[in-house]
Amino acid sequence: MNKQEQKYNNPVSATINGIRDLFKNKERVGTLSHGDRLDGKKVLVTGSSSGLGLATAKQLAAFGAEVIMAVRSGIPARGEEVKKASGSSNVTMLPVDLSDFDSIRNLVMNGKNRIGKIDVLICNAAMVSKKARKTVDGLEEMFTVNYLAKFYLVNLFI
Repeated sequence: MNKQEQKYNNPVSATINGIRDLFKNKERVGTLSHGDRLDGKKVLVTGSSSGLGLATAKQLAAFGAEVIMAVRSGIPARGEEVKKASGSSNVTMLPVDLSDFDSIRNLVMNGKNRIGKIDVLICNAAMVSKKARKTVDGLEEMFTVNYLAKFYLVNLFI
């Protein structure tokens, strides 16, 4: 057994080593500096009405991207917030409920009709619930939003 396998050979050491690995200094893949621009790029960000998705939308808009915020809530307030923070008016908000496949289909159809082809898709939306809940399609909500919706959304855009 090599050293890497030993780090994860039982649940206790795997948990401890996994948490430790999360906080290690990682080599950055790349960063955008203020000189970098995304002008002419269309970027759709799911879950961009709060948290990391909202911060991402603000930063992308500041770099000149046309930002499409695909959100369940926060229309139009969060879009206005992104416009104000980034100094860009090139922000569009489209409603989507990632627990509902019809809503995802509508997002893609509306997106293609209103925006056209997107260059970048950032699947940021996720959720955690205290109790298992069923979607309108009869599936477990957290699994649908956190996994199936992303798979379905990407494939519809392709």
